[in-house]
Amino acid sequence: MSGFSGEGSDEEAAREAQEREKRLRNVFEPNGFQWEGRLGQGANGEVYKVKKDTQRIAVKLVAKTVFVGTSDKDKDKDKDKDKNDDDDDGDDDDEELQQLSKEADWLQKLEKCPHIINRINIPQDPLDKFQYWRKTFANVRKWLYIEFAENGTLKEFIEKHEAMNEGPLPNRLLWRFFMCLVRAALEMAYYNIAEVDFSAAVLLESLAKTPPGPLAHSDFTAVNIVIGDLVPALQSPEHVISPILKLIDFGEAEEITDPVARQARIGRDLNSMKFPVAASQMNIIEMGRVMTHLLLHDVSEFGRAVEVTVGGKKISSFCKPIEDRRTALIGDGVDESLVDTVRLCLAENPTDRPSLTDLATIVRERVLNRDPGGVLKEGDREIRQLLNRLLFIPIADIHPKTPSPKSSNPPSSGGGNSGRRRRRDDDDDDDDYAGTEDDRGRKRPRR
Repeated sequence: MSGFSGEGSDEEAAREAQEREKRLRNVFEPNGFQWEGRLGQGANGEVYKVKKDTQRIAVKLVAKTVFVGTSDKDKDKDKDKDKNDDDDDGDDDDEELQQLSKEADWLQKLEKCPHIINRINIPQDPLDKFQYWRKTFANVRKWLYIEFAENGTLKEFIEKHEAMNEGPLPNRLLWRFFMCLVRAALEMAYYNIAEVDFSAAVLLESLAKTPPGPLAHSDFTAVNIVIGDLVPALQSPEHVISPILKLIDFGEAEEITDPVARQARIGRDLNSMKFPVAASQMNIIEMGRVMTHLLLHDVSEFGRAVEVTVGGKKISSFCKPIEDRRTALIGDGVDESLVDTVRLCLAENPTDRPSLTDLATIVRERVLNRDPGGVLKEGDREIRQLLNRLLFIPIADIHPKTPSPKSSNPPSSGGGNSGRRRRRDDDDDDDDYAGTEDDRGRKRPRR
């Protein structure tokens, strides 16, 4: 059978996808895997899901390479067909293959980093040992096994919370999510230092003496952040009441060893940034954008830099979306220090941004010391209940709250119940998520 090209009508594409999935299923199921279907199109290939024993695994591969043909005659046909293609699908495939290969390499290097998605090694890999696949792939690995994050992406989480119409997320959850992003950036910056133990809660002072490495993710967005499990023992109390976040999709990651030369090569990026951007600083800017997404519930156009005052100092920052709604956010209970820290992350001049270790120190202090302050939704139990709803209820089943007619802030400004006082005194120390399991075996937080 000759190879699929990925061209033609939507109907043809659907047929090809069905045939592709059928072949993949026939590879995995005889080898002790449970086939769970196609997840979708990733940044650098298609993604499928399988289950081995109790572990769910995501399989990433470049679709076109699956069907190059099993005979020499078929392969010659495919080569001739590709030569006659008028479009640049072949170039797209080559780019996807390069990105998938790059991602595999980076995940291998980052394998000890808890806030980076794990690459999984499969003993007796069915794609590797199956003779058809060995011919098809010509001994070049063009697939990747990674851990499957049951709880979806941060973008999906934000969309669900927006649908609930409850105003801003709790500050204590925002600070913890912020710390996860910072941890991921720290792991990228220091992954190749042998003595660094990334499972340790406190290592910031020692890292401050070492310049960060040159790795930039280059696509650090809410789409590429997934929500993992609760890991109370890891860097406590960072993941006691909220799950760990993990960074995925390293196909566009790059080492920026010479920011000036890079800017000369590609021109200005990150909204016409005037200054060359080092890797750790690029990751900080992109973290600022993710936090803006969490605060505002939308993917904002950052536009040009605006002049703002933070801590009595005037700076130029790409924080216009936050600046436009800053008063409403703070009025709705968002910590002013959180808003200001995000504005600093988006500063145009690198001298106005915190260093990665300084940022980690700022955020870690808030995770440790920011208490509920008598506000109902900031309590441990309430945060667990909120996460329970957001992680386990489909968005179609979420019923939004009707905003109070007395509210001075419209829902778009984050109007909500953040100012409500507690109705009861909670000790808020039902540590960890014990909980029940849902129908897919995922841990639910204890109410």
